[in-house]
Amino acid sequence: MPGTANRHAIPIKWPHPKLVVEWNAYRYVPLKGGKPGVVLHGISRRAYGEGDAKKFLTSLKDWCSDAKNALNGFNASAISPRP
Repeated sequence: MPGTANRHAIPIKWPHPKLVVEWNAYRYVPLKGGKPGVVLHGISRRAYGEGDAKKFLTSLKDWCSDAKNALNGFNASAISPRP
């Protein structure tokens, strides 16, 4: 998981006819070099529909810690702002 990014988008027209559940984790890192601001790193997971939502919620405890550890272990120092 570290070093990977999910670049897939699922187009959804609202109001969506299915149940949608989502889990998010965020990490805010101050910018380096004395510049004001923060960099936001995040992980989002979603499930659509009652069956997938139930599986998602019952397995949340199993993968949540790994996802948070991956986010905390991400090398944020590799990012620096450009003027």
